[in-house]
Amino acid sequence: MSVEASAADPADTPYDTAGNALGRRSVELVRRVQDDSARWIIRLMLAGQHHEVTFAGLKSRPLDLPVALSRHLVGFTGGEELAPVRPSGSSGAAGSTSLAQRAGAPAALSAMLRHLSDQLLVGDLAVRLELPDAIHQLRVTCRSLRALLKAAAPFLERSRRREASQRLKTLARVCAPARDAEITAQLLTMGLDSLTPVNEDLITHLQELAFAQYTEGSRAVRQVLQQKEHHDLLTEMSAFALNPPLTDKVTGLTARQLANKLLRRSLRGVLESAAEPPDHALSSDEAVLQRAHNVRKAAKAVRYVASVLHGAGIKPQKDLHRAAKTSKRYQRELGAIIDSWVVLRWLSSTADRQAGEGDRYDLGLIQGVAAARYRDSLRHSGELIDEFLSQLADGSPAS
Repeated sequence: MSVEASAADPADTPYDTAGNALGRRSVELVRRVQDDSARWIIRLMLAGQHHEVTFAGLKSRPLDLPVALSRHLVGFTGGEELAPVRPSGSSGAAGSTSLAQRAGAPAALSAMLRHLSDQLLVGDLAVRLELPDAIHQLRVTCRSLRALLKAAAPFLERSRRREASQRLKTLARVCAPARDAEITAQLLTMGLDSLTPVNEDLITHLQELAFAQYTEGSRAVRQVLQQKEHHDLLTEMSAFALNPPLTDKVTGLTARQLANKLLRRSLRGVLESAAEPPDHALSSDEAVLQRAHNVRKAAKAVRYVASVLHGAGIKPQKDLHRAAKTSKRYQRELGAIIDSWVVLRWLSSTADRQAGEGDRYDLGLIQGVAAARYRDSLRHSGELIDEFLSQLADGSPAS
């Protein structure tokens, strides 16, 4: 398998299911035959970036779809046969969004769920194809779906909504070790300019360790994606989005009224998380970190809901839109605290494993810088949260 970017060959033969399962999600599969050999090309977009992945065809049967490729696409096809099709020239995403706005809240909620369930399929495929940032994007999609399901709780049947949310939570947790290792590798050099001299060889070694953990974690995620339970999740989320179990409370609402209610519920989650009493089993620092983590998660949920509303072209009222922008800003700032803790935790664990290897003095210096950065950010977390809540309360969020 190779990744490349090339212009489409006019002789490319597009493949899809009879129900346009790939095209409806803006995924292309084409077969390119040249000199009695074939290549199969998958084109998709992930996080705004176009990707093209090429598979070599079977030498003995160049017109047959390789089994490895068909396995990658099982989330889309559900085992349905892929066959040559005529290019349709369009996908169903834009049209369904426009229809949702005209038809009111039930259609709008359905369209948003379909959009995110389609993203879940694309994210699943991207992880299988080992595309850059794929695990992160799959995790974001799981969290976006859970945020929408929670915000839309009054409008969806409880048991099915909670079951879907729990399964998405499990999948997001599977992605967590790989993502934490990836963040660690990216952040290891931050704040080290105060060290004179910095042991660059040691830093490189630590980054290599983190990337190795990311590779191991990525492999674990791909193994989970092969399991029947995961295939069931994809199938059930697609079915849930196609025919969501709506309640009577959504009837009669406009798309904008729905948007306002979804954002208000998400913003209420920020206030509730900030007011939650600390766990007395935790130390004072641990309790402060837990509060920052909970408020950040709630703020991210606001961001996810606002993002899916924006993608659907549904505008909430101005004060809620401003509050969503404020949540995005403070979510990033609180995220820096959590990231500093992730790096410090990783370094502490690594220091124990590195006993007797390399320059332990330099490792201690690096760990000290990370600890100082974490303590400093944690010290200001309460002030940051209070400022965030004040911005939400006075209705004049900072830009």
